[in-house]
Amino acid sequence: MAEITAKARAAGAISVVDGVAAVPHGLPDVEALGADVYLFSTYKTWGPHQGVMVIRPDLAKRAENQGHAFNAGEIHKRLTPAGPDHAQIAALAGIADYLDSITTAISTAT
Repeated sequence: MAEITAKARAAGAISVVDGVAAVPHGLPDVEALGADVYLFSTYKTWGPHQGVMVIRPDLAKRAENQGHAFNAGEIHKRLTPAGPDHAQIAALAGIADYLDSITTAISTAT
């Protein structure tokens, strides 16, 4: 993937990687992959049916604001036209708790 995204960048293109099939098998190193945008669904991993987008900050700053005008300066709010779905956002906290518990179990076992 890193080779493909590097070629895209060299040609002036933006790379968008669909990670929905890969993420259930392990956490991606998005930076190592070189993706400008990396997408996946949390329902394929450990959470509610919600899309996740990792986007390079410089690209997010260039993107047209799709959210409320008063949030135009906040990168993490620029691409959410209606604002976050608060119930799904709250449900995502369980993913962090789950990963923390695995990390704790692994570090305790070693």
